Amino acid sequence: MAHIAMYFGSKSILVSCVILVISSRAASQRLLENPTKDSNARTRYTKIFGASAIRRLIENNGYGYENYTVTTEDGYILNLNRIVNPIVKNGNRGYPLLLLNGYLMHSEAWLIQERADTNIAAVWAGLGYDVWLGDQRGTMRSRRHVNLTTDDKKYWDFSFHESGLYDTSAFIDFILQKTGYNDLIFSCMSLGCSFHAVLISERPAYNEKIRAAIYFVPLVNNIRKVSEMTSLMQLWFKAQFSTVDVLEKSGIEDLFPNFGKIRKELYYLCRPTPYMSLLVARIMYGKAIHVSEGSACFMTSLASGGSNIKSTKHVLQVYDTGEFAKYDYGREENKRRYGTELPPLYDISKITSFVAIYYSDSDVFASVEGVEKTMKSLSGPTYGCKLPNFNHIDVAIGTTFQHVFPDVIEVLNALSGYKNNTEKLRSGKCPSMEWIRRLN
Repeated sequence: MAHIAMYFGSKSILVSCVILVISSRAASQRLLENPTKDSNARTRYTKIFGASAIRRLIENNGYGYENYTVTTEDGYILNLNRIVNPIVKNGNRGYPLLLLNGYLMHSEAWLIQERADTNIAAVWAGLGYDVWLGDQRGTMRSRRHVNLTTDDKKYWDFSFHESGLYDTSAFIDFILQKTGYNDLIFSCMSLGCSFHAVLISERPAYNEKIRAAIYFVPLVNNIRKVSEMTSLMQLWFKAQFSTVDVLEKSGIEDLFPNFGKIRKELYYLCRPTPYMSLLVARIMYGKAIHVSEGSACFMTSLASGGSNIKSTKHVLQVYDTGEFAKYDYGREENKRRYGTELPPLYDISKITSFVAIYYSDSDVFASVEGVEKTMKSLSGPTYGCKLPNFNHIDVAIGTTFQHVFPDVIEVLNALSGYKNNTEKLRSGKCPSMEWIRRLN
């Protein structure tokens, strides 16, 4: 009798597993067919944390994956990811979108929300857009060069300036050539938005190739100076300045040489006590952080990305001065390179195409006043949406983003022409989101 019970018990387990797989696939199929309506579908994460994580994450959730290599004019060989919607037929992939992530992040950041219907990149692909995710130089999948290796000091001689000027333009030109479209829509998180601002400031002709930009919690000329932050954040930045100085003097250029391994270690370090990771995040970034404890370890480890010393130093310079300026080499070298003792400011008034900005009143890195200053500095039409009680990382991993995403989709559809909703764009701002504050 015991062996009979064991037999039927194993059969029950097998049947349960089959049902689980079928239901999981069915959820993925429902999401593909109607990507904004299945609130029960959950993101299927991957425990592969290396370079193939982006492919696993995309394919786990029902989409196809393609990747391409793009060579910049200064010789960097970059990885460009493309999401394939299996429902789209006849070769028409839809209007192209380019998504770039922020500092210390990877392209996975667009695909890690716990609720699958709030993953920006996947949902946009499900709505019929041709979604491309760019990996800028120095990140895990973009560490090659036509002449240099990562062992060469010269390889690491770049900051977010070069990522904006060379990487972003190379991605755009490649996508337009590949798809046959004349323009695309650019979207970004955090420092990724500075890539767009740098590019247009230096090469205004790209206004013709970027129909519009959708900024999420941008860091452009709206940042808070370190002196305006909380005491704890000031201490944190002071520690970063000291660390960068020590590493620079030691000749270290690559901050995270084996980031796939680091991401895996982050995940397993977080697993026993995910609430501790969230506690640290809330201490650092404030209480306005809304992350599901059950998925926190996957989200934080998969989103994390590498960087180099010069990029980090450039970011710190911007926060120290409060000026969205080029890299500061010191007075003598600045004078030789720029013709002035101080590095010149980026001129974002050269941005003439449409820009939609989703920003927070609880962002420790940027202020509402700064965003309003940014919007006034732009020369084209704008759309602003203030998100109450949102943290800087909530767009990527926060549970409250579900309440904002419908407005984002409306804006995107109006900009692309998928829906005739010019009134939405002419309004210049979203309806009040203040009601969201009461949910927290």
